[in-house]
Amino acid sequence: MKVLIDFYPGAYGPTVRIDVQSLDQLVQLREHFRSLAESRVHEIRLHEMAEVQTIGLTALTLITVQKGQEGSKTFERLSGRDVQFRWARSPEGWADCLARIDRLVEEKKAGHQYLTNEGIDDALVELAFLEPRPPAV
Repeated sequence: MKVLIDFYPGAYGPTVRIDVQSLDQLVQLREHFRSLAESRVHEIRLHEMAEVQTIGLTALTLITVQKGQEGSKTFERLSGRDVQFRWARSPEGWADCLARIDRLVEEKKAGHQYLTNEGIDDALVELAFLEPRPPAV
């Protein structure tokens, strides 16, 4: 089963749900966030990864920016007909996301974490681990 990245109008506004159904997938995703937090890579195109399936969006690109270049809005929808998002965080910002993912890995049970700021970012990013997938609309 692939990691599912789904964009939809959620209860708290536009939502991007990253749905992970195995611990191995969660650990692999955590390593991508770690590589951003440690500045080993500066861009990850989640939508291009073989283990990822997207619904409702065509692109989700994560990039590292220098400390001080990270604005209050870190998750932005790009203009255009396709639904594309750019998620820009400093290494410290990615480390915060990594800490939230670590909690899910350590607990090894169903749960979720919100990785962006409701009401500030263009969408709320929810990382769901071992939770039932919502029915397709």
